[in-house]
Amino acid sequence: MKQGFEIQKLLLIKMSAVGDVVMTLPALAALKERFPEAVVDWLVEPAAAGLLAGHPALNRVLVSPRPVAMSLAARGCFILAKRLFDKFRQELRQTDYDVVLDLQGLFKSGLLAGLARGRRKVGFAPAREWAHLFLNEKLPPYDPERHAVPATWMQPSTSGPTRRSRPTLITAPRLRPGPGRKTSWDRTREKT
Repeated sequence: MKQGFEIQKLLLIKMSAVGDVVMTLPALAALKERFPEAVVDWLVEPAAAGLLAGHPALNRVLVSPRPVAMSLAARGCFILAKRLFDKFRQELRQTDYDVVLDLQGLFKSGLLAGLARGRRKVGFAPAREWAHLFLNEKLPPYDPERHAVPATWMQPSTSGPTRRSRPTLITAPRLRPGPGRKTSWDRTREKT
């Protein structure tokens, strides 16, 4: 992304696979560190939407109806599927984003990046499934041999944050244990 460019509205697209969404949270933290006043929305599919609900760094979580619409279409309910998708498309196009950032790199995410209103549509190129065809700015390809967290948190660093420190992982308040309570990770570490 261009140096000196201030983002006020950003749409982050990482839609499916709960682990992929979790691995993208550091990228969200890096973006919020660099653009603290930016309004950030995240486009996700229903399976991972609960992880992002109530996240303090997000303005909105947009949930793609694609799995439901495809299920309806498979049962022959084409009109209902089209209505569901049309309603979602209106919601998606409600905001004019400065940047639409596709970190999924699949055709389904590229198509939705293309449908979103935004001056700059950014993602990896080449991408699987030709997702880069919907973008007007391409990031250099990432190395699939590298761990996903550094790959995603380092990409936004090209737009501003320095590599002096890793961004903090921001979790939704409802995922934090209450006072005196321990997470399953804490309990596992105590056993070892």
